[in-house]
Amino acid sequence: MNWILANQLKSRNFDTCLAAGRKIAKQQSDQVSRDVSKILESNSRELRSSGLFVAVAMKPHSGRRIVTKLLKDSDTAVRITTLKNLRELDAKDYGADVYVSFEDTEQIVVIEGMRTAISLNGDGSAQELSKLLDHPSAEIRKQAYILGADFWNYEHLKALKKCLSLANGAYSDELGLLISGIESRSASLAKALEKGSGRGNSGLVEKPKFRSGWARFEKKGEANNGAQSVKKDSLHQDNPNFGHQDGFEGTVREVELRDILQLACMSVRSQSYDIMTPHGLSEISICEGEIVHAKFGDEVGQDALFLILSSTKGRFKEIDYRKPEMRTIHAPWEFLLLESARIQDESEVFPFDLENI
Repeated sequence: MNWILANQLKSRNFDTCLAAGRKIAKQQSDQVSRDVSKILESNSRELRSSGLFVAVAMKPHSGRRIVTKLLKDSDTAVRITTLKNLRELDAKDYGADVYVSFEDTEQIVVIEGMRTAISLNGDGSAQELSKLLDHPSAEIRKQAYILGADFWNYEHLKALKKCLSLANGAYSDELGLLISGIESRSASLAKALEKGSGRGNSGLVEKPKFRSGWARFEKKGEANNGAQSVKKDSLHQDNPNFGHQDGFEGTVREVELRDILQLACMSVRSQSYDIMTPHGLSEISICEGEIVHAKFGDEVGQDALFLILSSTKGRFKEIDYRKPEMRTIHAPWEFLLLESARIQDESEVFPFDLENI
């Protein structure tokens, strides 16, 4: 092994470490394998920890073996250093590998793993994080709740209640309030769905920034003589078939369409929805708790779903499951709803008053 590169790997300067890692990774594959083996089997914890810089310079499927080995190293300091460096490097390619630290026997490693998982995976870490809410360690339960505070929702209610039953200390009051809030929101949703009446919940429509975007859709509308705008009295006139099928029909106040879809997915239902927004008629289909199809104008699939969910005013009709000609959405429903919320949070907001359309 080139020990000059090995010493550079142990530098306190990240740029120096990354440069050395790239040089090692660019060698012939057999030489890389030998060097990596020597690094990971070294008696020096600093050198073993530096193996991460070689891993991030390699393709993920190759670097993953190194990262996993480091996260299972016998030295606690190596495991902690690896987690911190993954966070510092924002190594999202290895975000899923971090979850192995949740099974660590050292409390400090588990907590560091939670911080790293949230940093790399964001909302996507919530499901794995919820598994720690009933951990034997009171401190890990507490940190899991605190670190995941921005992510908890209906899906995690059972785990949160288990955490509350085991909780002690000041955070139990906050946890109880969080659970009450989630339950209250669930009750409000059920009540709104039961009534199925009222007007749209908001006068705001947000412009999402994603691949297709509103700009492309609105441009199509302009080319079609302003067809993207729907008159106040035309919800049925322009779409005579809307409202002619059996099923639940109505508008919902103070509840987002995203909540309705989440409830259907959590109930593992097969259901379709016809949805009228100020931009026109759209449809969403859910099969056995997964969102499988969406159509909005000429758009289909994930982009169509995000366009539909960007509108917070309109009417919906719940109908029997209508199997699409082909499945246009394959991502998990949790990701889709979280991503649509993220798009709204990052987008520009402009007023959209149904009364003045």
